[in-house]
Amino acid sequence: MDHIAAEQRKHKDISHMMDWLQGEEPDEGIPALASPPSKHMWLNRQLFSIIEITLYRADPEDRGSTFGGTPTPSKGSPKVRARCTNGGTSGG
Repeated sequence: MDHIAAEQRKHKDISHMMDWLQGEEPDEGIPALASPPSKHMWLNRQLFSIIEITLYRADPEDRGSTFGGTPTPSKGSPKVRARCTNGGTSGG
């Protein structure tokens, strides 16, 4: 998982989301001025969660993987992990 987190940290849009989820929420103007993928992730932030050091995104079409609170990788579907490793913003 460390290599996935390292690659996520290198990605400018994903690293913004990780920073926002781990720290204070950004001022409303910051996501508004961000790139379209960053803005999309921020507007849908309820679908994202950080487990240990890796960012996960629930698949809204897969009811078994939607994060109500804190997600656990063992309960997430393979789609959750695949989407995160492929940039986390694919539309399906």
